[in-house]
Amino acid sequence: MMDIDNSHLDVLESIPGFTVVVDENYLILYVSNVVARQTGVDKNELVNESYTKLFSKKSQLMLGEYLQGKNFHSGRASETLTLLLNNGSRLEVGVDLFLIEKNEDQESTLLVITSSGKGLFDFAIKAEAKYRSVRNFVDSLDVATWCIQYEEPVDLSQPDSIIIDQIFANSCYWTMCNKAMATLYGLPDDLDFNKQPVSKYFPRTPENELFVQELIDNDFFVDNAISIDRNHDGSSIYIANTVRSQIENNYLMRWWGTVIDVSEEKRSKNKLVKREAEVRNILSSIPDCIIVADKHGCIEAVNPAVYRILSWDIEKLLGKSLRILTDRKEFLTEMCELFVSETKNIHEELTCGDGEVRSFWISASSYLDSHRSKKIVMVIRHEV
Repeated sequence: MMDIDNSHLDVLESIPGFTVVVDENYLILYVSNVVARQTGVDKNELVNESYTKLFSKKSQLMLGEYLQGKNFHSGRASETLTLLLNNGSRLEVGVDLFLIEKNEDQESTLLVITSSGKGLFDFAIKAEAKYRSVRNFVDSLDVATWCIQYEEPVDLSQPDSIIIDQIFANSCYWTMCNKAMATLYGLPDDLDFNKQPVSKYFPRTPENELFVQELIDNDFFVDNAISIDRNHDGSSIYIANTVRSQIENNYLMRWWGTVIDVSEEKRSKNKLVKREAEVRNILSSIPDCIIVADKHGCIEAVNPAVYRILSWDIEKLLGKSLRILTDRKEFLTEMCELFVSETKNIHEELTCGDGEVRSFWISASSYLDSHRSKKIVMVIRHEV
């Protein structure tokens, strides 16, 4: 009988979802709390017991073949297994299987069964130094993975500015970067990402200093944090990072994670922000008063001319009903009942911000926004 290496037990505990570890003698070495809840069996009653207590006969045969190294492609596979529940019923679960082969430091082959491939990458990072077969698993992942290992660990007891300096300046190198990572960054087939300089793809820039500050603020445990990296050709790419780390005695030894290219999304958003600023500038230059309301007549936007023409402070109009502008009850109904693309020109007595009632010409129309919601637009000018 063998136990799970204590240095990896905390990582297994951190993997979300279904996780089981079985050795080559078909003994269960580890089960997660999720497995215990799903089966209705206390996890302590499963550990060091035969896998026959947990899996159906068909699943046992399947797992036996995997433990013998069969059916694996690059050390990883996906299957549907059948669990035996405490109440006598059965439950099918979809899982990833990962084989850790025995070597001189390890007395038995282990089979890790989990519903969380990303969580398993954390285990792979921790196990990498001991289990060389882990590299095959990492390369088989569809998601891009990476790890930055520090030859000169980063002193996290220092002020944030010094920590940021060390993150970029201390000697470090890539490890556990897989084929998906190389593809994402556009490396030629004959180049190994793990042998490239870290700074080539993760340069020190003001944006990436902010990214590192976010890591510091969250103890190097974040999801979807944005950095601006560089492709192999030197072009910039927006990256959404999931980051985990190994910190010992307040020193950052290494940090790792998975990445997704969100460049297209970010550039589209930047274009929208730019267009929004341009539209805002255009609206600000229009001398007539412009008010935009939703389909219920709630004011959502106004241009600066509302103060000059209607004497209303912008903040006092936003979020208010169009009723605030007039005592005529039919006014709100007329505006809300406008058909899309219909234009209505009316003469109206409006209550101004200074309490005075004045006469104005209103040209009102409506349109559908990008979410197919109706908006009401009113152009208001002084009566001539």
